[in-house]
Amino acid sequence: MTSPTLDRRQGLVGNTPIKAAVDCATTGAVTLSGEQIIDGFQTSSSRVLVWNQADPTQNGIYDSSSAAWTRSADADGNYDLDTNTLVSVKSGGQAGAFFALTTTAPIAIGTSALTWILSAGTSLGISLAGGTGPGLIGWLRAATSAVLTTLQSWMGWQDINAFEFMTVAQIADFQASTFTQDLTAPLQAWANACVGQNGRLPKGNGKTTAPISVLSGTRLRGHGTLSRITAYGCDAFHVAAGMTSIDFEDMALFGASSTGVADPRTFKGLVTLGVNGNGNNYINYKNLYLQGWQYPIENSYVFNSNLDNVTTVNCTTPLHLFGQCVGTVIVKSHLVANGGQAAIQTTKDVGGIQGEGLQIGGGTLLASGLNGLKSDGFLSVGLDASCIVDLCTGKAFDLSGVSVFKCDAQWVYSADTCFNFADQGSAVETNAHVNVGLMTCTGSATAVYWGTNNSGLRLGGSVYLVAGSGFPVSLNGTNADVRPYIKNGTAQAAVRVGSAGNTIEQTGDRSIEWDTSPIATVASAAALVLPRNGCKIFFISGTTNVTSMSAGTWAGQEVALIFQGVLTFTDGGNLKLAGNFVTTADDVLRLVSDGTSWYELSRSVN
Repeated sequence: MTSPTLDRRQGLVGNTPIKAAVDCATTGAVTLSGEQIIDGFQTSSSRVLVWNQADPTQNGIYDSSSAAWTRSADADGNYDLDTNTLVSVKSGGQAGAFFALTTTAPIAIGTSALTWILSAGTSLGISLAGGTGPGLIGWLRAATSAVLTTLQSWMGWQDINAFEFMTVAQIADFQASTFTQDLTAPLQAWANACVGQNGRLPKGNGKTTAPISVLSGTRLRGHGTLSRITAYGCDAFHVAAGMTSIDFEDMALFGASSTGVADPRTFKGLVTLGVNGNGNNYINYKNLYLQGWQYPIENSYVFNSNLDNVTTVNCTTPLHLFGQCVGTVIVKSHLVANGGQAAIQTTKDVGGIQGEGLQIGGGTLLASGLNGLKSDGFLSVGLDASCIVDLCTGKAFDLSGVSVFKCDAQWVYSADTCFNFADQGSAVETNAHVNVGLMTCTGSATAVYWGTNNSGLRLGGSVYLVAGSGFPVSLNGTNADVRPYIKNGTAQAAVRVGSAGNTIEQTGDRSIEWDTSPIATVASAAALVLPRNGCKIFFISGTTNVTSMSAGTWAGQEVALIFQGVLTFTDGGNLKLAGNFVTTADDVLRLVSDGTSWYELSRSVN
């Protein structure tokens, strides 16, 4: 291309690589005569980029007219256009776009096929929306069929920075952590803007005085513990009932009194407000540091919630699950109560509505509170072998009405009972499996207490128990299968059994004690059933003649029957006697069983 030439009359420069903007650009083949509407723009002696003609030699930059169109003065000569000549569009649907000529030079107007494309990579389009709005700056990344990316749309794909909603003074306060500015309003505006997008909390620490409400589809992130919010006399964040798909990540939240005193343990950090029939779904917490709260995290009727690498310090109850919380998974977290209550507490709603599915793993620590886990009712709780429950001042696991409980934790330590399955008013299928690597309790507590009316305990063989002055294992419920190695530091028996229907195989340095009366009273019956509760002496009341006696659980055992009245103990069936025994009061019959029949050892008429 030769040196530029100037058309003084029209103010156009001919042979330059960037042309004056056109008023509009065609979207298809047009008739090169007469004024017409092109891409939503009404021409009137207008400058038009024609780039879609069936005959590409007709493409180019034209001046419209009510008669035949003519090529514009700066694009009608053989030296006016060159490869990569650019032209922008001012109006119409393609406003703001740049077009580039890809035809290889030299170019002969009217002979060369002129191919124009939406410019790739380096092109910028600038326009004003309605002449009064903000500037729309955009670019195109593809050579053909690309949609113009405006700066506004591109920004919509980026994290929304909380500083965008703060004044200069508020930003300075946040960065310096001076707490002279109340940042509740700008942070609320930031959270509102993050619906459907990622929000970014910058590095610093700011004060809020009211909870920040978070809506569905919001993801709020920071820069780890360098991004902080300190709530003065209030909760930090609220999630209203019915909200879904919310993420809190990479930030630190601190509780303070209304005057700024740290760690009041009065307020809540992250609170979901779900109710029965209108819960929350997919609420996730990741890489969080939470300090000074009553409940750092309180989930109410939340379905599908994950805690990943959450750390709590100086909090009363790090995690509270209320009502029907379903599918809560905790990994790599340190839930530390620091002298508070439970590391995790579950609470039933009115009507006994309880949660389902709590899984704890990935090296999670529950520590330093009264309890590791306290529950008044939950369906399915599991801890994997990487978990540790430590430094509990009360019962490490204080469980009532928990069904399907499995704990394979590597270490459980408590100053009180390690596993307390509380007495129940009626029969409960608890189905608990405890297989802890090392379980230690001190004081006068029992390491494992299997309460009345609980059913289905398996205490695994790898459990190693060190107790204080109490019983390592106390069984008052039923269907317990106890097979631990027990190292007992007390003078007590290793296992104290207060009910029937339990299987005990114990290895260690103490015995098994059946905590029942050695003598029981049983009413006479034709088919006499002796309870298997550790008793070996039975008073037989009544006068009903006996023709058989249950023997299935008595193999190798001896019993003594003391009769309180007159009846006939009949020889025959599974009663192998030296003839019928017609009893009087205080007569005694001693028998031994092979598991099928009973054999007389002796009889005494007193």
